[in-house]
Amino acid sequence: MSLAEGDKIKLLDEAGEGTLTKVLGGSLFEVEIDGFTYTKTSSEIVKVLEDDEIDFVDLASTNKLMMKDVNPFKKQKRGAVRRNPKGTVEIDLHLYELVDDESSFETNTEKLKYQLEFCRKEINAHRERGEKHMIIIHGVGEGILRHEVRLMLDHMLGVRYHDASFKHYGRGATAVEF
Repeated sequence: MSLAEGDKIKLLDEAGEGTLTKVLGGSLFEVEIDGFTYTKTSSEIVKVLEDDEIDFVDLASTNKLMMKDVNPFKKQKRGAVRRNPKGTVEIDLHLYELVDDESSFETNTEKLKYQLEFCRKEINAHRERGEKHMIIIHGVGEGILRHEVRLMLDHMLGVRYHDASFKHYGRGATAVEF
């Protein structure tokens, strides 16, 4: 599939449609979706043809990515969950805190899914243990992880959240209460 600047694209493994704004080289592309700019690989996007049909030339590799069985917790490091000096549980979602080797992830989408699944499991485990609050450290970056964490929290019953202390975490953490 040949992609060029100005092509209309759709995301393969999540909702989204936009425009390819720049070819970065190799299989990396800069795309604009809903006014936001993202870097995507050729395995994450497809070109939308003039008649709005999707070109599935690379369907075999797409299916391989979607069917891949990833067991994220076999790679888990122990430094991702700790208690701060006040005794509050902190879940650090920085990928380097979660895994020893990031190269096992083929796409940023896989990394994000891994971080969210780790977060969900830790939240559920600590709720079952009777924790009343925790801090989720997501970092600042482009804000995608923060947004996705908060979407997940919105769908959990009995959960409230707000920005964590700027003094201690800057803009990179969310305080959660059960």
